[in-house]
Amino acid sequence: MTPVHLFIIIVSLPLLLGGCGEKHEGVNWKELDFRDSYSIAYLKDSPYTGKVFELFKNGQKRSQFNYKNGKKEGPGTTWHKNGQKAMEANYKDDKIEGLLLVWDKNGQKRSQFTYKDGRLVFTKWWNREGDLHYLSSNVE
Repeated sequence: MTPVHLFIIIVSLPLLLGGCGEKHEGVNWKELDFRDSYSIAYLKDSPYTGKVFELFKNGQKRSQFNYKNGKKEGPGTTWHKNGQKAMEANYKDDKIEGLLLVWDKNGQKRSQFTYKDGRLVFTKWWNREGDLHYLSSNVE
């Protein structure tokens, strides 16, 4: 084996092995310590800022949320076991703000909620056939 071949193998092996398995950005929620009635996430005794994910037993992503100073902030998503998106919402200071969308395991939108200043103000529900089933505004 020539030195050039050896060099190529040494450089390529970590790149190939690093590509094996699915990589997830952020930290697994199991690494976090939730305090104050489960409302603030800590990592190594500091409120955590960054992405947090949870996995199903099969290794597929179950959820991903963004945290800032230990609280949910920004987009959050959950998935069904089959990989279809289950829920998507935006968070501000650990409260849902704007749209919260829910899909069934077949990928069909089932409900939509609108939040303003942490309060539910609008709701839509669809039946299995995709027809609007329920509509409500100024929900208190």
